[in-house]
Amino acid sequence: MRKGILVGFALMQTLIMNAQTVQDATKSIELEQFEKAKKILVELSKKDQKNPEIAFQLSDVYYQTGNLDSAKIVAEQALAKNENALYYVALGKSVYENNDKSGENYFEKALALSKSKDPKVLAGIAEFYINSVKFKNADKAIALLQTAISKDDKNPYYYSLMGDAYLAKNDGSKAIESFKKALNAKPGFPMAYLKIGNIYNKARNYNEGLKYYNEGLEKNPDYVLFHRQIGDLYYRAKQYQKAIASYKVYVENTDKNADNDFRYASFLFLNENYKDALGIFESLKKNNYSNPILYRLLGYSYYETGDVSKGLEYMNEYWKKTNDKLVIGTDYEYMGKIYSKSGNDSLAIINYKKAIEKDTSKIELYSEVAGMYFTGKQYGKAAEMFAIRLTKIAPTAQDYLNLGKAYYYDKNYSLADSAFAKIVEIIPTSPTGYLWRARANYAGDVTPDKGKAKPYYEKVIELTQADVQKNKKELTDSYAYLAYHYSLTKDKTKSNEYWTKVLELDPENKMAKQALGKK
Repeated sequence: MRKGILVGFALMQTLIMNAQTVQDATKSIELEQFEKAKKILVELSKKDQKNPEIAFQLSDVYYQTGNLDSAKIVAEQALAKNENALYYVALGKSVYENNDKSGENYFEKALALSKSKDPKVLAGIAEFYINSVKFKNADKAIALLQTAISKDDKNPYYYSLMGDAYLAKNDGSKAIESFKKALNAKPGFPMAYLKIGNIYNKARNYNEGLKYYNEGLEKNPDYVLFHRQIGDLYYRAKQYQKAIASYKVYVENTDKNADNDFRYASFLFLNENYKDALGIFESLKKNNYSNPILYRLLGYSYYETGDVSKGLEYMNEYWKKTNDKLVIGTDYEYMGKIYSKSGNDSLAIINYKKAIEKDTSKIELYSEVAGMYFTGKQYGKAAEMFAIRLTKIAPTAQDYLNLGKAYYYDKNYSLADSAFAKIVEIIPTSPTGYLWRARANYAGDVTPDKGKAKPYYEKVIELTQADVQKNKKELTDSYAYLAYHYSLTKDKTKSNEYWTKVLELDPENKMAKQALGKK
């Protein structure tokens, strides 16, 4: 029912407002301050039962906030006292939206009573067909508004509604044209700036959207809806701190509203302000806020603040309340994180895999799963996950190192060597690729006297001479291998030479001491 709030009661500005309080109510409605508007209108209705504008607006306030029964009652009570075309419009909207197509009969009565000449009546019915959840009909709305504009071509709200009708038909060009006509009819008209900005915002043309929002705000500094939409724009642009700042201004200047609080807390969460977000989320839960996404964000937030058990509790509640259409890959990802933090890697892996299946962009989760398999010494499965990840990215040397190690510890030395060879291609001046090629070739060498690992260990020695202390372990391993190799080829002089180099780096090396006959 809130779908049409940006245009809700726009046509009311066309009514002749003599009492300042009625004007205040109209302004509050346009700014979505419905509670404030309702209080004004209820008080007014007690004092003045003859002004049709009061009952019409009050019915529409209930309609806009989803209270269809109250909207219908207000309209019926008004009609019992005075037959007015606008009351039939209000009654038709509340009945029609309540899935009773007889509401259309009330629209026909309104048109008959006004002889289809009252632009307020035409625009009121058009607004229903633009914003109705169940009975949207943009073509009907456009026809009605064309007639309304022919009766009053100076009213910016009719052009604004026409823009909304074209948006309902996904015709952004004609929508912008209509909104600009609204600005021509009334320079500075805030709603037109807002809606043009919205079009660019949704098209991700953030600079152009922000230009219209800021221009409209400059001309209408008390029009708080601009702050909400600027917040939404910054949210889409992932500038969460700016989104929070703008949305906070909006929240502080509009009705206290659970939906507004939820969106504000969501921005806080996205800006990693988990503690403050949690306070609002918990308050919403206590007040039985019905959106299941609340439980998702409670689960996420408790995980992020280190309370894993609470995170799991609320995620489990989320799964009970949600449906397949709402579930996203990140839901499974957080379940994976929670189980991982709890030490349950098997359930973590299951959920990470579901996250990848649900959202193929979550490529880094292949590394998470591979890492868990690796830690659990399931090296073949780890290699499989690392290998899949490599097909989806531009691989780095580290990616090939991870893959190669998984193959190496799975004793698949040939594939390990191929992966380590890629490191050498990427960073030929680093000893890392050569060292691991040496290890893979040594481990897989069935004829060690042939020295398959020898050229790689020699390259490690060449590349590590600039900083011997930093590369002490790599050099020690390399010298030890060469000493061993030369012992196999019966070159005792060379073998002793390299065992001596090992002792220079590691004076307590038992193998070197034994080979050299030292105690």
